[in-house]
Amino acid sequence: DAAGGVIALKQKLTAALKAAPGKSFTAEQLAAAIGVPDEKTDLVFKILEHLAANRGSGVKKRAKTPWFASTYRAA
Repeated sequence: DAAGGVIALKQKLTAALKAAPGKSFTAEQLAAAIGVPDEKTDLVFKILEHLAANRGSGVKKRAKTPWFASTYRAA
């Protein structure tokens, strides 16, 4: 089920960020760190954007140009 896969990926991303306090990752770096295939890096980016937009998620974003250089970390 696609929704279940997204939820599981969201949980993995959040856990990986919390396991590396103070460290920032691009979407590509974080995807590689948790073993997500390259073709799903865009999904990782979208999930990270969603998490960063929600205050209670515990994820902070540092926006950079170009957009794919933006970094995410545990708040």
